[in-house]
Amino acid sequence: MPVKIFTHKDQLDFAQLSGDHNPMHVSPVAARRLMYGKQVVHGVHGLFWALNKFTADLGHSVRLISLFAVFQKPIKIDDTVIGYAADISDDGKATIVVYNGDDIYQKIILQWEPVSKVASEGYAKSNTPQLECKTPGINNIDGISNEFDLHFNATKGKEMFPMLTRYLAHKQTAQLLASTRLVGMMIPGLNSIYSELELQFDEIDEEETRFKYSVSNVIERFNLVRLHIGCSDAKGSIAAFFRPKTVRQLSYTEAKSKVSTDSFKGQRVLIIGGSRGIGEVTTKLLAAGGADVRFTYNSGKVDADLIVAETENKTTALSYNVLGEDHTELKQLLAGWKPTHLYYYATPFIETSDAEDLNERIYQKFLSFYVAGFEKLMACLETHNASPPAVFYPSSVFVSETPAYLKEYAKAKAEGEAACKKWEQQHPAVKIYVPRIPKVATDQTAGLFDSGNDDTTEVALNYISKFAAGD
Repeated sequence: MPVKIFTHKDQLDFAQLSGDHNPMHVSPVAARRLMYGKQVVHGVHGLFWALNKFTADLGHSVRLISLFAVFQKPIKIDDTVIGYAADISDDGKATIVVYNGDDIYQKIILQWEPVSKVASEGYAKSNTPQLECKTPGINNIDGISNEFDLHFNATKGKEMFPMLTRYLAHKQTAQLLASTRLVGMMIPGLNSIYSELELQFDEIDEEETRFKYSVSNVIERFNLVRLHIGCSDAKGSIAAFFRPKTVRQLSYTEAKSKVSTDSFKGQRVLIIGGSRGIGEVTTKLLAAGGADVRFTYNSGKVDADLIVAETENKTTALSYNVLGEDHTELKQLLAGWKPTHLYYYATPFIETSDAEDLNERIYQKFLSFYVAGFEKLMACLETHNASPPAVFYPSSVFVSETPAYLKEYAKAKAEGEAACKKWEQQHPAVKIYVPRIPKVATDQTAGLFDSGNDDTTEVALNYISKFAAGD
């Protein structure tokens, strides 16, 4: 079974080939604060990987007659191994699935016909020009139509997708690439999610070298736009979503206006996962209130350094992976500094599941953070901290009010609550505060529709104040 782990370099190469340089796909720093928490693979990049395998299986040149692709779930770089399965019939039809275990990322249905030779004249051009990533509003795009040049650098294509470049008509390849440039750079542009592509192909018209499109439908309540493709030899539609704009986090200046300078004076605070989301808000509020704050980050050193600078160097950042075995920086810290308070905000991306049964892969990932990682940290503190700190362990209202799509998350949080209770029973000197926090809007909780109605700062400050007072 073919497998693939997409890398950052793969993404940069595909952006160069396609012209889709959306930061969600190519910038590790920017992508951390977007809705998936890290870089995700272009939908058409995954499609090309699958088509490369498909054309290799066929072993001869083809012209597509139709293609329907659904990008059901994001493929993330580095940590996702993708499988490929194709059901190829003798009458020129195929269904292709890109998956990982029970998770289906893409489904592709296509029809083709064999051709004697791939028509490639006119498309072995230089790399696709890099455009500015536009930010149109969903309420001002209705009726827009335009066109732009097709591009396909066959040399780069051969390097990345040798069988696809050898066997698929180059104009059709260029049209598929143009679709991701349209979505990622134009409409919806910067805040886009590519959902579906449907194309019907006629005999290839080598005279037409432009990609023509128009906005055919806008459904604002779903943040959905449908685009019509109207080329002489390819007609169809694209469905794409406007994803939420990046949530602006609390600034340190704003934090100083929320608390007095001595609200948390005398506290030595260790915040696990303090560079993003509600952890970042907590870091700034405690620092503004006079606490001695040390916070950890896993992969976001750039963000962590910015927070240290923003908080006027009143905080210290250190690298710590709750799933890892190397606790060198943490142990060095604990050798000369003993925390009085611990906040545990470590979390993976909050992945959802539409399956009726529990998705074991997703559940185990949550469990590794909310139980195993927490217990490993507490064991480290027990060894290196003579007096145990008071512990803040945020649970979730979803434990008692569980949406079907968050059953894995809720079950793991419930297990985390049980782990806290067990740790308290086994270690009577340890006091753990486990509030069930409502869903709030942060850079970690952005979704297509609802990110929570509660004010993040007020929610965080309320629970921090209760914890500090020992309530």
